[in-house]
Amino acid sequence: MGNINEKGLRWWRNGSFAGQSAPHSVPPNYQIHGTMKPLYAKNRIEYQDYITWRCNIGPGGTVP
Repeated sequence: MGNINEKGLRWWRNGSFAGQSAPHSVPPNYQIHGTMKPLYAKNRIEYQDYITWRCNIGPGGTVP
């Protein structure tokens, strides 16, 4: 029901914060993607993102 809202992918390379992608509000059929660069062999990558959308199941609301 409506758009999907993405907070913006945050990521860390070898324990150091490496950046955050821009937030998006996109239609449900949009393929969410991102880019993390530069990456090198043996890098340790961690990432985090939050995606929410509205639903009309039961009383309705926002799904985290």
